[in-house]
Amino acid sequence: MASEIEIELAHALNSWGGALIQAGNFEGAIETLRAARDIYFRHRDRNPVGRAESLTNYALALKTVGLMIDAKLALQEALEIATSSGHSDQIRRIQAADAQLGDSLREWEDTYASLIESANYALREERYGTAYLRFCICAKLAGSKGDFRGGLRALEMAFAIEPRLESHDLNPARARTLKARLLGGAGWRSGEIIGILISGAYLWLARLKQPLLAGDFATITAEMHDHFRMLARLLLDAGRVEEALTAFEAGRALAHSVEVDRGIFDGVVAANPFSPDGKAVSTEILEQAQALLSKNEVFVVFAALPPDLVVFVVGVTGVNTHSTPVGSDFAQREQFIEQLGLIPIRLQERVGERALPRQIIEIARALTASVGSRIVRALMPYAELHSVPWRAVLRHVGIPWSQLRCGVEFGMLLRTTMVNSQEPLGCIALGYGSTGIPPDVIDLGDEARQFADAYGKHGLCVVPCSGGDVKQALLSKSTVLISCHGSAGTGFAEGQLVLYLSGGGEMVDSVIPEQVAAPVVILSACESGVYRTASGDFPVGAAASFIRAGARYCVGARFRLNARFSASFFRLLALELAQGVSMVDAFSKASEACEEIGFEPWQDLACVELMGGP
Repeated sequence: MASEIEIELAHALNSWGGALIQAGNFEGAIETLRAARDIYFRHRDRNPVGRAESLTNYALALKTVGLMIDAKLALQEALEIATSSGHSDQIRRIQAADAQLGDSLREWEDTYASLIESANYALREERYGTAYLRFCICAKLAGSKGDFRGGLRALEMAFAIEPRLESHDLNPARARTLKARLLGGAGWRSGEIIGILISGAYLWLARLKQPLLAGDFATITAEMHDHFRMLARLLLDAGRVEEALTAFEAGRALAHSVEVDRGIFDGVVAANPFSPDGKAVSTEILEQAQALLSKNEVFVVFAALPPDLVVFVVGVTGVNTHSTPVGSDFAQREQFIEQLGLIPIRLQERVGERALPRQIIEIARALTASVGSRIVRALMPYAELHSVPWRAVLRHVGIPWSQLRCGVEFGMLLRTTMVNSQEPLGCIALGYGSTGIPPDVIDLGDEARQFADAYGKHGLCVVPCSGGDVKQALLSKSTVLISCHGSAGTGFAEGQLVLYLSGGGEMVDSVIPEQVAAPVVILSACESGVYRTASGDFPVGAAASFIRAGARYCVGARFRLNARFSASFFRLLALELAQGVSMVDAFSKASEACEEIGFEPWQDLACVELMGGP
């Protein structure tokens, strides 16, 4: 209750400060708005818009009394807050205020000196966090002016006071990202920049001990992603391939633990492979993953490391890489990402290989030489690269189904964090509805019956089925098939699957229990495998939700299923699984059999996806 009263007081002070500006009482406005700012800061996770507004008013008041640098700092902070919270009206107001201020700023040399003095003033008052941030703001502005050496000097002043900062302060990690950019601008050798980024990566893992505040989340996580991608890129360019892959995967796991599943954070931090002195990246976690492979097995990691699309082919004794350019500038890379997002739609339009950007086929052809005759045990795409049906692509370029015995996974360090080791005990097949036009109608209940029949006395069929039946089945330790109509949302709701069961349409999340006991969940439903990639590089969608809740594997459809293909594929899959064949081998054999029958490789085989892994 006390905090609510304080926030209301801040609102009142903010309004009163604005009124004092209009009345020409600028000193009173500064004092009032400073008090509002301090209250908003204490409750910064609850009202970011109010905090940004008070800082903007505060900056305007400071401008009128000639305190330009302090005004600039206040506006910089306000813009970061408004951008993180996505408040477009406030962003525009800040930009307008900043434009007014820009006309009044002096030459850069004078501005630089004033910024340094502002930081030193905070330092003399023993406000170490504020001083550190001001040195960093000075460095960032220097970089934007092309004064890279001036920016580096400001950062060295910041680094000198790091021992006085709190242990969870993230600004030292962010400052290493900034220093790497400044060193690059100043023409330093990549070896020096790599050292800074390695020490910064150590800090990112060591200091992210507390959940991020809502107002800081977007800005800080974006910088974190950039830091690890930049490091992986430079290590790769330096020929330090194993370190590059380790850095990339450590960054991906850290993002997942911070943004998606805080429960795995301690394990990720314990595996911190980065030396604090910046000298090396330990590859122990990579070696542990390699130790799980036999000499005739590999796993494949697809990474976006601008300006290239990069693939790592990981074997038991080494890592091979291949790359292809996706664009030298931001616009070209954005166009490539847009093309990736359209792949499922284009495949459904029956355009075949033309649905894929040329770089996808190029990289697939390149990696076939590294794979050779070895078995692919995991496919690990990054971010929007999840939109690519990599299994179908690799089959298209010549890798036989017998070598594609894998699921689509989420990262090397995440392989052991979401595993249900329970072997399935029989199956429960649920079905509801029908599809097709009379007289050519397919009963989806028959698909469920055929699946259960393959298991004999160990198969249970539930037709028709309700949402309650589905939830109950998922609590069993059986393989679960759900055959019904499905549709996924678009836009922000993309991947939010609706299953049409006997009680009507039900959001898939409503039928997933808190803990899924079923090791394998098979969704024979249109768009059941649709997902978008969100925070932490983790797909948002039905299949991903089942895996996060405890399933070891989940099968889904990337777009609308061909009902006749579905009936054949899942019947063949059931026959293999009922004989005790592993999920990855059964999926591979069913795919090969459907190809031999004559089903379309892009329209049918590219539609079904197996997610998850051992």
